[in-house]
Amino acid sequence: MASIAINGLGRIGRAALKILQQAAGAEVVAVNDLVPPGNLTCLPRYDTVYGRWHTTVIADGDVLVIGGRKVPVLAMRDPAGLPWKTFDVDLVLEMHGRVPSRGRPEEAPVRRAGAVDMLPASTGAALATTKALPGLAGRFDGVAIRGRP
Repeated sequence: MASIAINGLGRIGRAALKILQQAAGAEVVAVNDLVPPGNLTCLPRYDTVYGRWHTTVIADGDVLVIGGRKVPVLAMRDPAGLPWKTFDVDLVLEMHGRVPSRGRPEEAPVRRAGAVDMLPASTGAALATTKALPGLAGRFDGVAIRGRP
């Protein structure tokens, strides 16, 4: 089973969370968002675009209990400090929409905090990635996520 972390529970991150909760062979093992877990409980359940999600979501300290499964919630601004190795994460979905500060593209693995591979998923971040790494132009759009095996 693939262990997945989500960095950013905005609209796209919440949509990914809902899909992964129902996907066979995938498990969300941690999420990172600056919004307190208590506030995050209503956001996935009541969405003006995706409609109502009938899965129970409650906060228990720094954990979201989603359909009976506990998912730790981190609240770190700097992705380089995220303890993905602690959670044995196979894949991180970057859903926060912020592009790291300017730097050399080869520095990107340092910001991944030990996760295998990830690409930004928001449209703005996807566009910025293709500008920084022109070889990726036309290979993914604002919702594509690709990682090397």
